[in-house]
Amino acid sequence: MDRSAGGASLPLVASYSGEHVFFYGTLMTPFARRQRAGIEDKLRAMGRGSIEGALFDLGIYPAAVRSSEGLVWGDVYEMIEPEAVLAALDEIEGFRPEHLEASLYVREQAPVTLEDGRTELAWVYFYNAPLGRAPRIESGDYKRRLARAKGCLQLSGSAVLSSGSGGSIGAVASLSSGRCSSRV
Repeated sequence: MDRSAGGASLPLVASYSGEHVFFYGTLMTPFARRQRAGIEDKLRAMGRGSIEGALFDLGIYPAAVRSSEGLVWGDVYEMIEPEAVLAALDEIEGFRPEHLEASLYVREQAPVTLEDGRTELAWVYFYNAPLGRAPRIESGDYKRRLARAKGCLQLSGSAVLSSGSGGSIGAVASLSSGRCSSRV
């Protein structure tokens, strides 16, 4: 998987009114991680958008890597207090600017295309560890993956695991129904 821009030219950014961040996993709505991290009131929702990349299912959360062979869908926010938000996110994502090789995720800027066609530059946390046998989420959409998995689980009688005290969906126990695909 190509993890670099590879010298490709980036699309022109239509406007840049402030610092933006792109969430593609458990920091998206409806998960409660932004509230638990104390950053919800430091963000202004801008809507859904996509970045170039590939999305993988690590079990309890997804991992996006840079790739020109797909899109990753998520939520775009404007940061009202960028320093506070990024400090909290760096902690959550295991990003250590002074030790990039030891960081679970690395924070990089990438162009995000919003649903209305505008492009904004946003901070994105890209996975920085071996993917192992993590399956690719072909749709590039973690919300769609979980919705599909929840439907599959209802069909197969399996259970959805929670993250414990947080109460948000963390991992899918089984996708055993023959009518459901684990590649969503």
